[in-house]
Amino acid sequence: MPDRYPRSLSCVMSLKDQVEKLYLCLNGFNDIPEELKEDWLEVVHVGENIGAVGRYTKLPEIDGHLISCDDDLIYPQTYVSDFLKRYEKEGACMLSHHGKIVKNNRIRNLSHCLRDSVYTGPLDIPGAGVLFVPFELNGWNKMVLGSPKNPTDIYVGCIAKKMSYRILSMAHQEGYLEYVDPPEGTTIWDQETQYQDIPHIFEEILNRI
Repeated sequence: MPDRYPRSLSCVMSLKDQVEKLYLCLNGFNDIPEELKEDWLEVVHVGENIGAVGRYTKLPEIDGHLISCDDDLIYPQTYVSDFLKRYEKEGACMLSHHGKIVKNNRIRNLSHCLRDSVYTGPLDIPGAGVLFVPFELNGWNKMVLGSPKNPTDIYVGCIAKKMSYRILSMAHQEGYLEYVDPPEGTTIWDQETQYQDIPHIFEEILNRI
């Protein structure tokens, strides 16, 4: 988003040389900044703010693994390789460094991307900004609805549940991911998530897709 740019450039550049292609959804931009006009970068949307869900609804078909990222995190140089090592060990699964489980109309936070996390078990709702989706699930994003704009984390969790596909948590140490403070009040948590009844929304979306 424009109010996070150019600080979010550090997020983009932390992924350079780790990925074959980085797809960018430029919510609220009038044009593409010069710094983002590189061969390994592809802008899939520029203009109206369509929310975090645009990273999925605007994504072209890709022949490979998908790693979904946020613009307020700086990713370590082993970020992609760490996902690949775990995926090769576990087999068919999504992976995330952040997530929750939903049980008896309550949520339990089991891993946080910015804190120490030893949990490696299943998740119902993964963090969309620290998410690995393997190539065999290509096309899953077509199940994502364009409205409401957010929360994308819950969409991903519901789709995985509908497909009977595992989501597992990644263990990591505090400092593995670096947070780039966005302007006050501009995060999805500030604007929307903290006021939501997440268990209710999870069930509602699960019944719609």
